[in-house]
Amino acid sequence: MRRILLAFGKAILFTILCILFTILLSLPIGELIPNEQAAALASGDMADSPAWILNLTYLVVIIGTMAALFIVRKLISKQSLVSAGLATDKGVREFGEGWLLGMVLVTVGYVLLVISGMAASTGFNFQPATLIGWFVLFLLQPFAEELLFRGYLMSLLARYFNIKVAVLISALVFALVHASNDGFSTMGFITISIAGLLFGLLFLKTGQLWLATGMHAAWNFMQGVAYGFPTSGIRTYSLTNTTTSGPDWLSGGAFGFEGSILAILLLIAAIWWYRNSLREEKLTDMIERSFRTVPTTTIDQKILDDNFE
Repeated sequence: MRRILLAFGKAILFTILCILFTILLSLPIGELIPNEQAAALASGDMADSPAWILNLTYLVVIIGTMAALFIVRKLISKQSLVSAGLATDKGVREFGEGWLLGMVLVTVGYVLLVISGMAASTGFNFQPATLIGWFVLFLLQPFAEELLFRGYLMSLLARYFNIKVAVLISALVFALVHASNDGFSTMGFITISIAGLLFGLLFLKTGQLWLATGMHAAWNFMQGVAYGFPTSGIRTYSLTNTTTSGPDWLSGGAFGFEGSILAILLLIAAIWWYRNSLREEKLTDMIERSFRTVPTTTIDQKILDDNFE
């Protein structure tokens, strides 16, 4: 019970601080956004939204999250921010590996849908400045989500409970956050949950966020911008105008590629590839390098010692 109360209390405090800081930082930005753009963003239609507005929005979320993380993790728990996966050694290489993984998975799925006749490209829309803006967005947005769900939530749960449970719960919460998106379905929930499991494994593999962030960034960018699918039900600017046909569980429907069983099978294949990240010796090394970097309170330390026994 003590573990539950500590973990739940810190999670609630972190959430409140994130929301508070994000709202405060968003106030001046809100004045810059026209009413029609704000309505489009609220409805999930980002295709015609200027990328700079979206980039500012996610930058605010990242700053607010970092501020909350500093207070809860650094000042209260007396724990290094490295425990949230923010070490920078090998970051570029790991991000590149993750990007390659995400790009390959989505490209294979796209090609299979085109070959099967369930997806077709009907034109191209190349706008260099807009493309750059959306590329930046799909660097910021995945990092913000990985910082929240893997960097904080998963590492918090791993600190107080079992790492395998932490991977599972963080993945389920990650999926539930997308429940309000257009076209969300049981298939979409399963896909995003499995994607969350994969991101958790990638976090475990290195103890840093960059591998998972790279994969997450490419997964979203290739779906929405490169191949013209809705990204988790959200329309974005796209280079390719793509139409789909056939049953939603195969084509993805309004939710996009993530609503297709192909996405599930490809993500499972990636999980199988990285399955060694859950070996016991790797888990122990992960906790030592990240989750146990700085002893905190006596209660925290006892819980950590219990988890190692």
